[in-house]
Amino acid sequence: IALLEQQVQQLSDRLIALERVADAAQDESDTDTGTSAALSLTTASTVDTPVSSLNPAVTTDNLVKAGLDRELAADIVRRRNEIDMKLLELRDRAAREAYLGTERYVEELDDLREQNIPLRDEIGEDYYDSYLFASGRTNRVRVASVMIGSPAEMAGMLDGDMILSYDNRRMFNWNELQEATSLGERGEYVNVTALRNGELVNLWMPRGPLGVRLGAARVKPQE
Repeated sequence: IALLEQQVQQLSDRLIALERVADAAQDESDTDTGTSAALSLTTASTVDTPVSSLNPAVTTDNLVKAGLDRELAADIVRRRNEIDMKLLELRDRAAREAYLGTERYVEELDDLREQNIPLRDEIGEDYYDSYLFASGRTNRVRVASVMIGSPAEMAGMLDGDMILSYDNRRMFNWNELQEATSLGERGEYVNVTALRNGELVNLWMPRGPLGVRLGAARVKPQE
């Protein structure tokens, strides 16, 4: 596993240089803002860097710290690293063969990403919560401030509340919460569970913008 992680990092470093060359060539060749601009937007919204500071590598030790059996943790890391390698190899091949950012690249990328099960779904929410904490990452959504006259204020939300779930789905970061508020029928009321001064508070809010400024916190699970 350590060797595979090293190979991922080395290939990632090579891709940085290759993508700079590809980007420069693309800038010279794109003389209109029609089809090529639309394709560029589609690609940018689909592609995630497999290993980065924003998407840190899953490690066996952190999964074990979260409570998983070491053998199971090692198997999860092995399978995820294999997918990471395939993603990196695809980007490397596409850059070398000059089809990075094309429809062909997006299709091949989507085929690979379908094989990659989200870690949260694979290990379950409780283990995922513990994993985030063990990895030193934030795992709670904190309300920094509530806007006057907003749905959140009318529902009784207060500054400092930590939003634990929205529509009965646990929330671990503000991106998830923003996405959740945009789902379903606008105006439909859903349950929002928050932690306030150590106590759970259930609030009912309409789907759509909450009207709060959000922050993040790192909290030890079950505390």
